Order: sequence, then C-alpha cells, then structure tokens
Amino acid sequence: MPNIKITSSEYAEVEKVIEGNLETVLIDGYQIPVAQADTYRRDRETLAVRAAGVMQAFCTTVTRCANESGTGEIVLGLDENNRELCRVRLDPYDISTYSALTDPQMLRRLKEQKPQ
Repeated sequence: MPNIKITSSEYAEVEKVIEGNLETVLIDGYQIPVAQADTYRRDRETLAVRAAGVMQAFCTTVTRCANESGTGEIVLGLDENNRELCRVRLDPYDISTYSALTDPQMLRRLKEQKPQ
C-alpha cells in the first residue's frame, strides 16, 4: 500500500466531504467547493479563450453559447455551412482535461472529435 501524506488542512477537507459538510457554490449547474470557486471561474474563462483561439485554426465560426443540457456553456466550432466540427464544454471535466493539454495537443484532439 502506498504511503500517502496529507496536510492537516487537506485532512479536514476530506472529513468535510465524507461527512457531507463541504460548503459549495452552484456555478453553471455544478457544485464547486467554495474554496475553489474563484479558481474554477478563472480556469473556465482561460479555457474558453484558449479553445476559441485553437478552433479558429480550422473552424469558420467559433461561438460561446449555452449547453443544450442546461448546465453551463460550450465553445462551439462550426464549418462554413454552420455544421458542428467540435465543442469544448466549460464544465469541471473538460476544464481539467483540456487545461492539461498544450495548444497543439488540443488542436489534434478537437480535430478528432465527431460532430454532435
């Protein structure tokens, strides 16, 4: 079994989650821990700008709009006939996934997407 070391403040956060006492705030339909809310918003905006910039390399139109599911927003890349080429959801999963990629890696991943 690995030897994992956590600080007392990290342990306190884990206890809050286990006990259901973690304070959260609703952002775009997602419960985000209050302590991480500002970072989440900043990361979401950074990803939106990066994704739009990368999409402009191969999309005729790039737009930011509401997600059809009603939770959050997406950055959407369209071709000259307004058909969807790619999308990035501005949600916790895509923020984590795409933020870890370089722009060339993001471009490759976006080009590989199947239209929705």
